[in-house]
Amino acid sequence: MTPANGTSQENGSITHYENICTINNTTSINLSSTLYPNQTQAFVFVPPETGSYTFTITSNYDTYIYVLHPGYTEEYVYNADCNDDSGDGANPLLIKRLTAGVPYFIICSAYNPNSETQSNNFSLVIYKND
Repeated sequence: MTPANGTSQENGSITHYENICTINNTTSINLSSTLYPNQTQAFVFVPPETGSYTFTITSNYDTYIYVLHPGYTEEYVYNADCNDDSGDGANPLLIKRLTAGVPYFIICSAYNPNSETQSNNFSLVIYKND
């Protein structure tokens, strides 16, 4: 997985970036963003209510999503909290039970960020199921 912070080179100029934002006090969001070559997008989602939530990405290229609880071990995360192609086309769909007030780390990326040669738009959709 490529970290959310790093460097980007355009027109011979190196730019440092860190794209992490926090989503609070909502049980439903549709957020549009852009993935750049060799970059991931990271979000912190703090659900206001405990329950089952659906996470999807809509894009025109192969994407991947991770939803990480701050207390989970690496083995648990690898086996249970990521998805590649369960949504429409080559997009992920992940359903997880979340606890109110816990800051979950959401990472969105191309399936292989190193293979991307241009920026691509995507939408991250999160909604509470019950």
